[in-house]
Amino acid sequence: MYIVLGANSQDKRVDFQHALQFTNEYSLLASSLEDRPFVPVSTVILGGAPREFKALFRRWQDSKMMTDWKPERRPSLRLMVGLTQAMELMRV
Repeated sequence: MYIVLGANSQDKRVDFQHALQFTNEYSLLASSLEDRPFVPVSTVILGGAPREFKALFRRWQDSKMMTDWKPERRPSLRLMVGLTQAMELMRV
């Protein structure tokens, strides 16, 4: 499970905290309903969607992504953080 943050996310701290809580609870629920022995790995991606993420969707179009992420640097710098680490950083 991925959470992708866009360029306008600085003023959405509370929404981001709620998204982290939802992701955590959803992954726990999914693992318990499917009798999985482990909780699925969740990752928070800062800086736009990476190629590996886009490959999961057959008809991905950057122009339709809900952010105006236009990095000045090519390739853009992305930061991938685990869900637990992100929750600790945001004090959720």
